[in-house]
Amino acid sequence: MTRLVRFGIWLAVAGVIAFAVSLFGDATAACTAAESMGEQSGEFRLLEIGADGVTYTPDGGVNTCRMGLAYVTLHGGLLAVALGSASVFLGLVVRKVTKKP
Repeated sequence: MTRLVRFGIWLAVAGVIAFAVSLFGDATAACTAAESMGEQSGEFRLLEIGADGVTYTPDGGVNTCRMGLAYVTLHGGLLAVALGSASVFLGLVVRKVTKKP
């Protein structure tokens, strides 16, 4: 379980770094507000992944949405911190239950 604790620590540290990096960028997501005349296909398409963000269409091309790279790293960093903390907690609990040093 030492590996699980060590992995959790590294994951949490990487999450904190990603979160800190996201504070210096544009952490917004925006979509156009076009209205469809007729049936929407409902097809999600990824249009572009660039150094400055992600562009996609959630409804088959009627609207286009853009997420800044900082928006992605913000949420990825928070997820990494949460999973890393859970991993450390689980590793410590198992170590305590099994009474291994």
